[in-house]
Amino acid sequence: NYKYRHIILRSIKIGVGTTLAIIIAGFFKLDYPTAAGTITLLTLLTTKKETVKLIINRFITFLITIILSVLVFNFIDHSYLAFLVLLVLIVFIVNILKCENTLSVNALILIHFLSNNDYSIGFIQNELCLLIIGVCIAFIFNMIYFYEAYDKQLRQTINYIDNKFQI
Repeated sequence: NYKYRHIILRSIKIGVGTTLAIIIAGFFKLDYPTAAGTITLLTLLTTKKETVKLIINRFITFLITIILSVLVFNFIDHSYLAFLVLLVLIVFIVNILKCENTLSVNALILIHFLSNNDYSIGFIQNELCLLIIGVCIAFIFNMIYFYEAYDKQLRQTINYIDNKFQI
């Protein structure tokens, strides 16, 4: 059945892509390597057409999140209060920018800031590398098109149309 085959292939694509991102982040000894997998997972849930737009939005909101995090965490001593302020700001901004689908990744970055208390260039580079790995793997895997699954469906549709015109 086409429907189940598509679900199985998509499940495999998500599982392999997510795991590969974690392995790559671990290979490079990044902090929080599972975050790369999470980013891949959340990016793979989009369609091929939406992937590029989502990736661009992820980088734009990542930059906003980093700038705001450095500012707010340095000016508000209590880290939970800073987290609250940042989360409210990020939710507001992604809604204004109409890119709500980037919120989960930005919240993940905020959690890393909260738990790490590190605002150094090295930490920011780590977060950027996680994002790059996650979206690159998602981009590659979202471009994989399972022709066999669609080819059968396409042939059935063509045969159906041909039969209708012959009547």
